[in-house]
Amino acid sequence: MTRGFRSATHRRLTAIVALIGTAPIGSGCFAYATVADGAPLPEQGVRIRAHLSAPDRVRLTNITAENVVRVDGDVIEWERQQLRVSAFWLRSSGGIEHRGVGESVTIERSRIVSLEKKTVSVARTGAFAGLIVALGLIARAAFGGISGGGQPPGPPPPAQ
Repeated sequence: MTRGFRSATHRRLTAIVALIGTAPIGSGCFAYATVADGAPLPEQGVRIRAHLSAPDRVRLTNITAENVVRVDGDVIEWERQQLRVSAFWLRSSGGIEHRGVGESVTIERSRIVSLEKKTVSVARTGAFAGLIVALGLIARAAFGGISGGGQPPGPPPPAQ
């Protein structure tokens, strides 16, 4: 194996590990957890998923989504009898999904049968960390370590 190949391989491997390492920032280590009855309601800006008691009609900028049974979005505010959400995803009873772009959607609180909020998933985060460690160990075994550089050792000193 030539030194140039090894260096290029290490650079590629480092780039791949760095790319995988940043993946959970997007959404890989998150899950939705049910908000228990009587628990404090999610605050403004918290991402939630509201399940509705019956299909509803929701107007977005370009379309009207029919038979909506779930609304995903960020809490704008809780009013006495309503929740206002910056909607980014709607799901209809037939499984059709509509992507929102942050339109304000108002939901009557009496129509919400369950509410979930987005949280960090300990299990997913742990599994992902384990995957990164395993990839690092595999890379180290396959390529003799990720760091490189320096000079190869010279000839042994003469015998005395």
